[in-house]
Amino acid sequence: RESIPKSFPPSPGRNRSQPIRTVSTGLYSLITAILHRDHGVLSYRTSRSVADTHQASGVQSKRMPSNPCVTQGLEKVVNRHKSRGRGLWAAVEWQAYIYVMEVYAHKHLLVLIAVVILSCGATTSFKLSPERIVFQTKHGDIEMALYPEVAPVTSTHIMALAKLGAYNTIDFFRVDRGFVAQCLDVAGNRKVPLNAAQAAEAAKKVPLEVRKDVKHNRRGILSMARWDDPNSGGSSFSITLGAAPHLDMKYAIFGEVTSGLETLDKFEQQPTKKEGIFVMPVEPITIQSSYVYVPGGSEDTNACGQRLELLQQRFDSQSSELQKLRSKQLPGT
Repeated sequence: RESIPKSFPPSPGRNRSQPIRTVSTGLYSLITAILHRDHGVLSYRTSRSVADTHQASGVQSKRMPSNPCVTQGLEKVVNRHKSRGRGLWAAVEWQAYIYVMEVYAHKHLLVLIAVVILSCGATTSFKLSPERIVFQTKHGDIEMALYPEVAPVTSTHIMALAKLGAYNTIDFFRVDRGFVAQCLDVAGNRKVPLNAAQAAEAAKKVPLEVRKDVKHNRRGILSMARWDDPNSGGSSFSITLGAAPHLDMKYAIFGEVTSGLETLDKFEQQPTKKEGIFVMPVEPITIQSSYVYVPGGSEDTNACGQRLELLQQRFDSQSSELQKLRSKQLPGT
Protein backbone atom coordinates (compact mmCIF):
# COMPACT_ATOMS: atom_id res chain seq x y z
CA ARG A 1 0.00 0.00 0.00
CA GLU A 2 1.15 3.50 -0.74
CA SER A 3 -0.55 4.94 2.32
CA ILE A 4 -1.82 3.80 5.70
CA PRO A 5 -5.59 3.22 5.76
CA LYS A 6 -7.44 5.81 7.84
CA SER A 7 -8.88 3.04 9.98
CA PHE A 8 -5.42 2.00 11.14
CA PRO A 9 -4.87 2.81 14.85
CA PRO A 10 -1.73 4.77 15.72
CA SER A 11 1.05 2.84 17.41
CA PRO A 12 4.02 3.68 19.61
CA GLY A 13 6.84 5.72 18.09
CA ARG A 14 10.46 5.04 18.99
CA ASN A 15 11.93 7.00 21.85
CA ARG A 16 15.21 8.07 20.23
CA SER A 17 16.80 8.76 23.62
CA GLN A 18 16.69 5.06 24.48
CA PRO A 19 19.55 2.75 23.44
CA ILE A 20 18.17 0.33 20.87
CA ARG A 21 19.80 -2.69 22.49
CA THR A 22 21.48 -3.19 25.84
CA VAL A 23 24.44 -5.28 26.85
CA SER A 24 22.15 -7.65 28.77
CA THR A 25 19.95 -8.14 25.68
CA GLY A 26 23.01 -8.94 23.58
CA LEU A 27 24.30 -11.36 26.19
CA TYR A 28 20.90 -13.03 26.31
CA SER A 29 21.10 -13.65 22.54
CA LEU A 30 24.64 -14.95 22.93
CA ILE A 31 23.76 -17.37 25.72
CA THR A 32 20.77 -18.61 23.72
CA ALA A 33 23.06 -19.32 20.78
CA ILE A 34 25.53 -21.20 23.00
CA LEU A 35 22.86 -23.27 24.74
CA HIS A 36 21.31 -24.30 21.41
CA ARG A 37 24.60 -24.85 19.63
CA ASP A 38 25.64 -27.95 17.72
CA HIS A 39 28.47 -29.68 19.60
CA GLY A 40 30.82 -29.58 16.62
CA VAL A 41 33.66 -27.04 16.69
CA LEU A 42 33.73 -24.21 14.20
CA SER A 43 36.83 -22.10 13.53
CA TYR A 44 35.94 -18.45 13.56
CA ARG A 45 38.25 -15.44 13.79
CA THR A 46 36.75 -13.41 16.61
CA SER A 47 39.75 -11.08 16.59
CA ARG A 48 38.93 -9.95 13.05
CA SER A 49 35.29 -9.30 13.95
CA VAL A 50 36.21 -7.27 17.03
CA ALA A 51 38.72 -5.22 15.09
CA ASP A 52 36.12 -4.49 12.38
CA THR A 53 33.59 -3.37 14.97
CA HIS A 54 36.08 -1.19 16.81
CA GLN A 55 37.15 0.43 13.56
CA ALA A 56 33.52 1.23 12.72
CA SER A 57 32.97 2.65 16.20
CA GLY A 58 36.20 4.63 16.41
CA VAL A 59 37.42 2.53 19.35
CA GLN A 60 41.06 1.47 19.44
CA SER A 61 41.99 -1.90 20.88
CA LYS A 62 44.47 -4.72 20.41
CA ARG A 63 43.54 -7.79 18.45
CA MET A 64 42.61 -10.82 20.47
CA PRO A 65 43.76 -14.32 19.60
CA SER A 66 41.56 -16.59 17.51
CA ASN A 67 39.00 -18.65 19.41
CA PRO A 68 37.85 -21.92 17.80
CA CYS A 69 34.99 -22.54 20.28
CA VAL A 70 32.32 -20.54 18.43
CA THR A 71 29.50 -22.36 16.69
CA GLN A 72 27.31 -21.63 13.69
CA GLY A 73 24.44 -20.43 15.84
CA LEU A 74 26.72 -17.92 17.53
CA GLU A 75 28.16 -16.84 14.19
CA LYS A 76 24.65 -15.87 13.04
CA VAL A 77 24.14 -13.77 16.18
CA VAL A 78 27.54 -12.15 15.72
CA ASN A 79 26.98 -11.29 12.05
CA ARG A 80 23.53 -9.90 12.75
CA HIS A 81 24.76 -7.53 15.45
CA LYS A 82 27.81 -6.56 13.39
CA SER A 83 25.71 -5.70 10.33
CA ARG A 84 23.50 -3.34 12.33
CA GLY A 85 26.38 -1.01 13.17
CA ARG A 86 25.31 0.34 16.55
CA GLY A 87 28.40 2.49 17.03
CA LEU A 88 29.71 2.69 20.58
CA TRP A 89 26.95 0.44 21.90
CA ALA A 90 27.99 -2.19 19.37
CA ALA A 91 31.58 -1.98 20.63
CA VAL A 92 30.45 -2.42 24.23
CA GLU A 93 28.32 -5.43 23.26
CA TRP A 94 31.21 -6.93 21.34
CA GLN A 95 33.48 -6.64 24.37
CA ALA A 96 30.82 -8.52 26.36
CA TYR A 97 30.53 -11.17 23.64
CA ILE A 98 34.27 -11.74 23.53
CA TYR A 99 34.47 -11.92 27.32
CA VAL A 100 31.82 -14.63 27.47
CA MET A 101 33.38 -16.52 24.55
CA GLU A 102 36.73 -16.53 26.30
CA VAL A 103 35.09 -17.74 29.53
CA TYR A 104 33.38 -20.54 27.65
CA ALA A 105 36.52 -21.49 25.72
CA HIS A 106 38.47 -21.88 28.97
CA LYS A 107 35.60 -23.87 30.55
CA HIS A 108 35.13 -21.50 33.50
CA LEU A 109 31.60 -22.81 33.84
CA LEU A 110 30.84 -21.15 37.16
CA VAL A 111 31.59 -17.74 35.71
CA LEU A 112 29.53 -18.56 32.63
CA ILE A 113 26.59 -19.53 34.84
CA ALA A 114 26.93 -16.22 36.66
CA VAL A 115 26.87 -14.38 33.34
CA VAL A 116 23.74 -16.31 32.34
CA ILE A 117 22.03 -15.33 35.59
CA LEU A 118 23.00 -11.67 35.23
CA SER A 119 21.97 -11.62 31.56
CA CYS A 120 18.62 -13.31 31.95
CA GLY A 121 17.66 -12.23 35.43
CA ALA A 122 15.48 -9.42 34.13
CA THR A 123 13.55 -11.80 31.87
CA THR A 124 10.51 -13.28 33.63
CA SER A 125 8.75 -16.36 32.30
CA PHE A 126 4.96 -16.32 32.12
CA LYS A 127 2.53 -19.16 31.59
CA LEU A 128 2.05 -19.75 27.87
CA SER A 129 -1.18 -20.68 26.17
CA PRO A 130 -1.32 -24.36 25.20
CA GLU A 131 -2.20 -23.33 21.64
CA ARG A 132 0.19 -21.68 19.19
CA ILE A 133 -0.70 -19.15 16.50
CA VAL A 134 1.34 -19.43 13.29
CA PHE A 135 1.59 -16.68 10.67
CA GLN A 136 2.97 -17.88 7.33
CA THR A 137 4.77 -15.39 5.08
CA LYS A 138 7.03 -15.74 2.05
CA HIS A 139 9.97 -15.04 4.37
CA GLY A 140 9.08 -17.88 6.72
CA ASP A 141 6.73 -18.72 9.59
CA ILE A 142 6.27 -16.93 12.92
CA GLU A 143 4.95 -19.04 15.78
CA MET A 144 3.47 -17.27 18.80
CA ALA A 145 2.16 -18.21 22.24
CA LEU A 146 -0.09 -15.94 24.28
CA TYR A 147 -0.09 -14.95 27.98
CA PRO A 148 -3.61 -15.84 29.19
CA GLU A 149 -2.82 -14.96 32.81
CA VAL A 150 -1.13 -11.64 32.00
CA ALA A 151 -3.66 -10.32 29.47
CA PRO A 152 -6.70 -12.62 29.55
CA VAL A 153 -9.10 -10.42 27.55
CA THR A 154 -6.54 -9.56 24.87
CA SER A 155 -5.31 -13.15 24.59
CA THR A 156 -8.84 -14.50 24.19
CA HIS A 157 -9.62 -11.89 21.52
CA ILE A 158 -6.46 -12.43 19.46
CA MET A 159 -6.76 -16.23 19.69
CA ALA A 160 -10.39 -16.03 18.53
CA LEU A 161 -9.40 -13.91 15.52
CA ALA A 162 -6.57 -16.34 14.66
CA LYS A 163 -8.89 -19.37 14.88
CA LEU A 164 -11.32 -17.61 12.54
CA GLY A 165 -8.51 -16.95 10.03
CA ALA A 166 -9.03 -13.20 10.30
CA TYR A 167 -5.31 -12.39 9.86
CA ASN A 168 -5.07 -14.09 6.46
CA THR A 169 -3.95 -11.59 3.75
CA ILE A 170 -3.13 -8.90 6.36
CA ASP A 171 0.18 -7.04 5.86
CA PHE A 172 3.02 -6.28 8.25
CA PHE A 173 2.87 -2.69 7.08
CA ARG A 174 5.63 -1.50 9.43
CA VAL A 175 9.12 -2.91 9.94
CA ASP A 176 11.33 -0.55 11.96
CA ARG A 177 14.70 -2.26 12.42
CA GLY A 178 15.55 -2.86 16.08
CA PHE A 179 12.13 -1.60 17.19
CA VAL A 180 8.93 -3.32 15.95
CA ALA A 181 7.24 -5.18 13.10
CA GLN A 182 3.56 -4.31 13.13
CA CYS A 183 0.54 -5.85 11.39
CA LEU A 184 -2.52 -3.95 10.25
CA ASP A 185 -5.92 -4.08 11.90
CA VAL A 186 -8.00 -6.82 10.26
CA ALA A 187 -11.07 -4.56 9.98
CA GLY A 188 -11.02 -2.93 6.56
CA ASN A 189 -7.49 -4.00 5.64
CA ARG A 190 -7.85 -7.60 4.42
CA LYS A 191 -7.50 -8.35 0.74
CA VAL A 192 -10.70 -10.39 1.05
CA PRO A 193 -13.80 -9.30 3.01
CA LEU A 194 -14.43 -10.49 6.56
CA ASN A 195 -17.27 -12.93 7.05
CA ALA A 196 -19.93 -12.29 9.71
CA ALA A 197 -18.12 -14.16 12.51
CA GLN A 198 -14.79 -12.50 11.74
CA ALA A 199 -16.36 -9.04 11.56
CA ALA A 200 -18.14 -9.53 14.90
CA GLU A 201 -14.89 -10.48 16.67
CA ALA A 202 -12.87 -7.77 14.90
CA ALA A 203 -15.33 -5.11 16.09
CA LYS A 204 -14.51 -5.81 19.75
CA LYS A 205 -12.17 -3.55 21.72
CA VAL A 206 -9.89 -4.75 24.49
CA PRO A 207 -8.78 -2.90 27.64
CA LEU A 208 -5.21 -1.91 28.47
CA GLU A 209 -3.93 -4.94 30.40
CA VAL A 210 -0.53 -3.99 31.84
CA ARG A 211 1.60 -5.11 34.77
CA LYS A 212 4.83 -3.65 36.13
CA ASP A 213 6.57 -7.02 35.96
CA VAL A 214 5.70 -7.56 32.27
CA LYS A 215 8.16 -5.61 30.13
CA HIS A 216 9.18 -4.96 26.53
CA ASN A 217 12.67 -6.15 27.42
CA ARG A 218 13.64 -8.35 24.48
CA ARG A 219 13.05 -9.39 20.91
CA GLY A 220 9.85 -11.26 20.07
CA ILE A 221 7.38 -9.69 22.54
CA LEU A 222 3.78 -9.28 21.29
CA SER A 223 2.47 -5.78 22.08
CA MET A 224 -1.04 -4.49 21.38
CA ALA A 225 -1.52 -1.37 19.25
CA ARG A 226 -4.26 1.10 20.20
CA TRP A 227 -5.72 4.55 19.72
CA ASP A 228 -5.11 7.38 22.19
CA ASP A 229 -7.79 5.82 24.38
CA PRO A 230 -5.93 3.18 26.44
CA ASN A 231 -8.90 0.80 26.14
CA SER A 232 -9.17 0.93 22.36
CA GLY A 233 -7.08 -2.07 21.28
CA GLY A 234 -8.47 -3.83 18.21
CA SER A 235 -6.53 -6.44 16.25
CA SER A 236 -3.35 -4.64 15.17
CA PHE A 237 -0.28 -5.55 17.19
CA SER A 238 3.50 -5.27 17.12
CA ILE A 239 6.29 -7.81 17.53
CA THR A 240 9.31 -6.21 19.15
CA LEU A 241 12.62 -6.41 17.28
CA GLY A 242 14.60 -5.33 20.33
CA ALA A 243 14.14 -4.00 23.85
CA ALA A 244 11.69 -1.07 24.02
CA PRO A 245 11.34 -0.10 27.71
CA HIS A 246 9.59 3.19 26.89
CA LEU A 247 6.53 1.15 25.86
CA ASP A 248 6.16 -0.47 29.30
CA MET A 249 2.83 0.21 31.06
CA LYS A 250 1.57 2.02 27.94
CA TYR A 251 0.91 -0.89 25.59
CA ALA A 252 -0.39 -4.32 26.62
CA ILE A 253 1.95 -7.30 26.30
CA PHE A 254 -0.02 -10.45 25.58
CA GLY A 255 2.45 -13.05 24.29
CA GLU A 256 5.78 -13.90 22.70
CA VAL A 257 7.32 -15.46 19.62
CA THR A 258 8.21 -19.08 20.36
CA SER A 259 9.68 -19.89 16.94
CA GLY A 260 10.59 -17.86 13.87
CA LEU A 261 12.96 -15.14 15.08
CA GLU A 262 14.98 -15.83 11.92
CA THR A 263 11.89 -14.78 9.94
CA LEU A 264 11.94 -11.45 11.77
CA ASP A 265 15.61 -11.14 10.76
CA LYS A 266 14.52 -11.45 7.12
CA PHE A 267 11.83 -8.81 7.68
CA GLU A 268 14.53 -6.41 8.84
CA GLN A 269 16.65 -7.10 5.77
CA GLN A 270 13.95 -5.82 3.39
CA PRO A 271 14.27 -2.33 1.83
CA THR A 272 12.18 0.26 3.65
CA LYS A 273 10.77 3.76 3.16
CA LYS A 274 9.75 6.44 5.64
CA GLU A 275 6.15 7.61 5.69
CA GLY A 276 5.32 9.96 8.54
CA ILE A 277 6.47 8.33 11.79
CA PHE A 278 6.37 4.88 10.20
CA VAL A 279 9.23 2.93 8.63
CA MET A 280 7.56 0.69 6.06
CA PRO A 281 8.81 -2.12 3.82
CA VAL A 282 8.89 -1.08 0.17
CA GLU A 283 7.31 -4.41 -0.75
CA PRO A 284 4.40 -5.42 1.53
CA ILE A 285 4.99 -8.40 3.81
CA THR A 286 1.75 -10.34 3.75
CA ILE A 287 0.43 -13.00 6.12
CA GLN A 288 -0.44 -15.47 3.38
CA SER A 289 -2.00 -17.97 5.74
CA SER A 290 -2.41 -18.61 9.46
CA TYR A 291 -3.46 -21.46 11.71
CA VAL A 292 -3.67 -22.52 15.35
CA TYR A 293 -2.33 -25.80 16.73
CA VAL A 294 -1.35 -27.49 19.99
CA PRO A 295 2.32 -28.63 20.17
CA GLY A 296 2.57 -32.39 20.60
CA GLY A 297 -1.20 -32.75 20.67
CA SER A 298 -1.18 -33.73 24.38
CA GLU A 299 -3.60 -30.97 25.34
CA ASP A 300 -5.98 -32.05 22.56
CA THR A 301 -5.85 -35.65 23.79
CA ASN A 302 -6.55 -34.62 27.39
CA ALA A 303 -9.43 -32.39 26.36
CA CYS A 304 -10.89 -35.18 24.23
CA GLY A 305 -10.63 -37.62 27.14
CA GLN A 306 -12.39 -35.20 29.45
CA ARG A 307 -15.21 -34.71 26.96
CA LEU A 308 -15.60 -38.49 26.52
CA GLU A 309 -15.71 -38.99 30.28
CA LEU A 310 -18.41 -36.32 30.61
CA LEU A 311 -20.45 -37.92 27.81
CA GLN A 312 -20.10 -41.33 29.47
CA GLN A 313 -21.40 -39.91 32.76
CA ARG A 314 -24.38 -38.39 30.97
CA PHE A 315 -25.08 -41.64 29.15
CA ASP A 316 -24.94 -43.66 32.37
CA SER A 317 -27.25 -41.21 34.11
CA GLN A 318 -29.78 -41.25 31.27
CA SER A 319 -29.58 -45.05 31.04
CA SER A 320 -30.35 -45.34 34.75
CA GLU A 321 -33.30 -42.96 34.47
CA LEU A 322 -34.62 -44.84 31.45
CA GLN A 323 -34.42 -48.16 33.31
CA LYS A 324 -36.38 -46.71 36.25
CA LEU A 325 -39.03 -45.38 33.87
CA ARG A 326 -39.35 -48.75 32.12
CA SER A 327 -39.69 -50.58 35.47
CA LYS A 328 -42.42 -48.17 36.52
CA GLN A 329 -44.38 -48.23 33.28
CA LEU A 330 -43.75 -51.87 32.33
CA PRO A 331 -43.68 -53.99 35.48
CA GLY A 332 -41.72 -57.18 35.09
CA THR A 333 -39.28 -55.86 32.48
